[in-house]
Amino acid sequence: MQIIHSKICLSFLFLISLLSFSTHAQIINSDSKSATIADFSKQSFFFGIATAPAHIEEGLDDSWLEFAKAGKVAAFYNQPIPEERLRFFTDYKTEIDLAASTGVQVFRMGVDWGRLVPNKPDLSSCGKSGGIQNLEALKRYDEMVDYALSKDMKIMMTLFHHSPPKWFIEAGGWPAHNSDCFVKFSKDVVDHFSSRVSYWITFNEPAVYNMFVYVVGIWPPGFSSPKPAEAISIPGIHKGDFYKACDRMVEAHSALFKYIHKDLGLKTPVGIAHNVAWHKATSTLSEVGAMASRNSMNYHFLDLIIDQVDYIGLNYYGAEYVTTTGLAIKDGVEYSDSGRAIDPYGLYGLLVKLNQRYNVNLTSRKTKNKLPFIITENGVSESGDIIRPAYIVEHLLALKEAMNEGINVLGFIYWTVSDNWEWADGYCPKFGLFSVDRANNLARIPRPHSFSLFKDIATSGVITQDQRDQSWDRVAVAQKTAASRLMCRDADGKTSLDVPVQRLFAKTDWRFNKKNTQKENP
Repeated sequence: MQIIHSKICLSFLFLISLLSFSTHAQIINSDSKSATIADFSKQSFFFGIATAPAHIEEGLDDSWLEFAKAGKVAAFYNQPIPEERLRFFTDYKTEIDLAASTGVQVFRMGVDWGRLVPNKPDLSSCGKSGGIQNLEALKRYDEMVDYALSKDMKIMMTLFHHSPPKWFIEAGGWPAHNSDCFVKFSKDVVDHFSSRVSYWITFNEPAVYNMFVYVVGIWPPGFSSPKPAEAISIPGIHKGDFYKACDRMVEAHSALFKYIHKDLGLKTPVGIAHNVAWHKATSTLSEVGAMASRNSMNYHFLDLIIDQVDYIGLNYYGAEYVTTTGLAIKDGVEYSDSGRAIDPYGLYGLLVKLNQRYNVNLTSRKTKNKLPFIITENGVSESGDIIRPAYIVEHLLALKEAMNEGINVLGFIYWTVSDNWEWADGYCPKFGLFSVDRANNLARIPRPHSFSLFKDIATSGVITQDQRDQSWDRVAVAQKTAASRLMCRDADGKTSLDVPVQRLFAKTDWRFNKKNTQKENP
């Protein structure tokens, strides 16, 4: 009996130990899943969300509406109430409430130059006549700013976001004359809002605007075929409109930087939102084109203003595969609906490269102060909400790795709140954390996976292993089941589509990995 009893006791103890081990293993597994893999909360780091007037404001008699009416914007007239955009000018509370619901600390918005200065001033004396004319519109912008502030969000204000007045375009745009008109308008805006704005952005993606307008011709006023000569600058011989436009914008930025800091004595940080891409040559022959793209799009404008910014603002959406004839849509690569190759490594790689260029090598610099970075835009167009959660997580992990290596990044701003008008692509690309039912009075519907994920990260400041795993699982299932999704770009990588086509999810692991071998060519 004693032996039997001992065996029973031993068996019981073994069972208890087994259960204890199992429970402990579950706890370890649970702890592992909930473990923090990126923590932004212990640093002075903010999360934000961005939008811009031409994307969301109705009632704009601007060049973009004129361009769309001329049939040059895809996915426009096949959409319900396209002219309404998102009715932000009359119903700003809806969008601002949604922005605040994500838990962000910064709301990036803009004021429309053409709305505030609708009438052509005396171009020969813009310094006197080019200021704000529409005081009723200014009052409405006051309401927007005050309402966003009441929702505990700081304001990041953009002065130029791809939408100049029609009179400015008709007068030849940026290459044709000096920058006095924009400077006068902007000074009026600064004077009016300076006590309520925490960050100034003078220009959004100046190199992109100048390339698409003056070289490629796919933005207003538009022309029938590209003008490659306008992308060339030969000192003393020829300077194309791309470079002339950049020069005029540099003049304007420099004047405003001086006005804000020296003339007004304000310490509000001033910068630009500069679009950068991770350019990859598809062959040895195409490396020349990739290098030219890096120099003209990533570096040129920054080189000209780098001693007149308080931070380097970066808009990053992905990689660009450069061929001998332009950009390519590559097989086996995952893309957003709008044809941008998804590559979180590129964000990390560009932060490293730009930090080395401007803070270590001091390229084009006279001052030696180290400049911080702000990710002024990052996001993905995707209607199905399969890619977006992983896209957000992986890009933030790439960003955190750069910060771990000593690169100073102040904040991350997601593009955007709700699906909106996306330039020449019209309403096809879906960038929003909220979808929009255009046939149902612009009703907003949260994309549950990406909205809840972004809100959790923005409010807590941390990313967990579980969040990363769950986000990638959605992508992995789509890949394994040969699922398809919508694409707003034609196979040529350039043509915008009125009606999206189906594209299979690419069977590739595009998660951030510092040891990624799919790097930019040296």
